[in-house]
Amino acid sequence: GMYRSLMPLTKWHLMAIGQEIAAFQAVVASYDNNNNNNRHQHERMQSYLSSVTPFGMAIWLEGVQSAIYSSSPPDEEAHQVFCDWLKRALAAAMNFRSERCTVHYEIASTAKPPSANIVPVWTSKAIMQKVLHKQLAHWNERLNQSSTGGGDSGSGGSSNRGSSSHVLKDVGSEMEVVVTAALRSYGDLYVANPTDSTKMNYHRMQALAIQLMRKVFGQDRDAVVWSLSKEHKYFWGLCQIAHDHRKEVGEFDLIPLFSKFATDAELNSGLTFGKYVIKWHIDRNLIGEALQYGKQCESDLLLMMNSEASLRPHRWVVSIQRGDYESATTNLMESVDRGGSKISLKQAQFNLAMAKMTNKVVASKSVSRRGMAKDRNKKIENMRELTHVQEKLLTPHELQHCYPWTLGSLLGRALEKVDAVTEISEKAETLFLALVLCASMDDSNNSSVEAKKQAASEIWYKAVVADWDLLTSILDGSGQVMMMMNANMKQTVLTTSVFGKLVTLCDQC
Repeated sequence: GMYRSLMPLTKWHLMAIGQEIAAFQAVVASYDNNNNNNRHQHERMQSYLSSVTPFGMAIWLEGVQSAIYSSSPPDEEAHQVFCDWLKRALAAAMNFRSERCTVHYEIASTAKPPSANIVPVWTSKAIMQKVLHKQLAHWNERLNQSSTGGGDSGSGGSSNRGSSSHVLKDVGSEMEVVVTAALRSYGDLYVANPTDSTKMNYHRMQALAIQLMRKVFGQDRDAVVWSLSKEHKYFWGLCQIAHDHRKEVGEFDLIPLFSKFATDAELNSGLTFGKYVIKWHIDRNLIGEALQYGKQCESDLLLMMNSEASLRPHRWVVSIQRGDYESATTNLMESVDRGGSKISLKQAQFNLAMAKMTNKVVASKSVSRRGMAKDRNKKIENMRELTHVQEKLLTPHELQHCYPWTLGSLLGRALEKVDAVTEISEKAETLFLALVLCASMDDSNNSSVEAKKQAASEIWYKAVVADWDLLTSILDGSGQVMMMMNANMKQTVLTTSVFGKLVTLCDQC
């Protein structure tokens, strides 16, 4: 009866004491089970264990850790012994909490620690967090040394790479327990005392612990890492593992998590799960995947369409997904028509082909929209002509630059090229492209019609000037009129002059 009247925080503190005693018993039992080891090993273990007490486990672990990691040269055997002790202590403490908290302390196994400046969980004590962080940081440093070829004093790079990798692989079970304990330790602290400091420390521990597991074991232990990432809402881990297993059908699926974490935010960025997943894929230029996942959180995707420049050219995809083909057509045309766009020429051609298709769907679905669809189709065809002209007119180096060039700049480029090239056929083809551009010009009002006429006049003038010597020689000859009426002479003009070849090209349209 008296126990039931205790405050919840007091019950948690009593459970923490039980955790520490369980950790002590686990370490001492491991020593008792190893009494048959060689004498040197036995003496080393006894020297470490001589000072351990049931109510000083955290201090003892910190002291042994410091002693081992400050020794020079590093004592790998002692490191293995300490890792085993740490694993046993942490596993016993976590098991004690999960198995006995409900029966003995009337605390639900899934309960979060109550708000308090000092977290009433043994694994979340400040000194234990120091031990956990130091252990993970030590493993991470060893891994970085092996990957860069850096070695300990007296060791060569290649031998150290093999030694470091071997040590880290050998502590696989220990690392899994330490990572699990560290994440729960920092998570408990954040829940009990949610400040900016505890939040960022928790996020840093998530990154250190989860990414260390992946760097050491690759995808071999992804089931464990996936489970820990879900438990601690570490969205980076979830996205990375799901992407690495994207060709598989199984447990590593982000789709069910959109409802599970609908209102949860990532600690560092503050993004909700849906926004984080989209952003994660955008940052890696995985636009298709971002749009696919966006179907699970359409409102988030629509918001990010405005904030993420790389998504804007793909608004049409979302419009099609929603069945809004008119908006899709408009989005596709705008993605090409926007000056200074970073869209490539091939992408522009694809978008315009898609715009033509979606515009046809609009016309087929609505009689009332057919007139507007017809006008829009004319504009689409003009834009497609521009992409064709740009492809024909520009050099490979110029084509590497962003699309689109404006109609005016393309027309100017065509007229410059006419003066630069010497081949008659090439001059005629370039002038023909200029006429195509001219035909694409707006003629919706008087001023634009006049501009169109002026441009066409300049193009034909260029054609006549290009053949000036030929034309004057014909006109200066005897019987000029009869010569011009002669079929052979007419064929000669059509095949040997820029003007004639241009007329032929126009007739073929």
